[in-house]
Amino acid sequence: MRWPQNKLPYISGYQFLIIANTATAEAAFRVGKLDVFGSMPVPDALNMIKTNPEVVVKQVPRGDELSLDPRNDVAPFNNINVRIALQHAINIPLIASSYYQGYATPWPASLTENQMGVGGWGCAYPDWPQSTKDEYTFDTTLSKKMLADAGVAGLKTDLVLESDADLDLYNIVQSELADVGITMSTQLMSSASWQSYVMTSHKYDALCARNQGILGFNFDIFRQFMRFTPGYQANYILVNDPVMTKFNNDALAAQSIDAVKQLLHDANLYAATQHFAISLAQPSLFNMAQPWIKGNPGGQVLGNNRLGYPAIVWLDQNLKKSFGH
Repeated sequence: MRWPQNKLPYISGYQFLIIANTATAEAAFRVGKLDVFGSMPVPDALNMIKTNPEVVVKQVPRGDELSLDPRNDVAPFNNINVRIALQHAINIPLIASSYYQGYATPWPASLTENQMGVGGWGCAYPDWPQSTKDEYTFDTTLSKKMLADAGVAGLKTDLVLESDADLDLYNIVQSELADVGITMSTQLMSSASWQSYVMTSHKYDALCARNQGILGFNFDIFRQFMRFTPGYQANYILVNDPVMTKFNNDALAAQSIDAVKQLLHDANLYAATQHFAISLAQPSLFNMAQPWIKGNPGGQVLGNNRLGYPAIVWLDQNLKKSFGH
């Protein structure tokens, strides 16, 4: 037997529950009504660790960078200098170190997650030219000047926000934009309504954001090339840039892995210079299991967002009873 310390029988099945209200789901996990919780955000996870120190915890990186997403085909956000001004208003390192208490990558991202860029797929922030890095610095004075030069000083705008997004994060963003003279009102929508309003009908005309960002992905490479091409559903900020479209077409026609890698590298650098979306931060996520869930070496049964290998998971019923369940 590969894991002689495990106690038969293994579980024969499990229920994967979708609970729309995050607070409700976390409350259920806290009192032991849920055995596993996947993708808990940083502030909630740190609080859970304090109240339930017995839980088994696995910190995992997000597969995207949280972002503020301007509609690129309408004024004033069709002006790249306005988008750069918004980026200068955001203090990414402070958000990472303070709000996320260090459990976040304090770098902006382009198409591809920074860790993939370090591995040769994409282009990580440390490898960006200094001139590009300079466009992502926190500089409220420069932000105000660029907004004034663009004729939008004192801009009033709207944010269509998915209701299960990190609302506290976007409150911070709202405050930082206010510091450079931008007044941003927020409209909350359920996930289904948000997707219909933003992704399907494109009824919003300013800024939007959701529970996942539009930058810094680690999924299929060719989907990353498609991200900012016309007609692709996930291009809900309506980028129509011939350079990005050519990157996508060239990648589809490439004849070698090295050619695709080079195109992805170049596409990342180009997207970083165009500021299609505003980088915020890439926080970690936390997967958690109750202590009576056993399996995998060391009892660490958590994969990305769910049980890693449920076929080898077992429940310590005596331990569960000792916790009153």
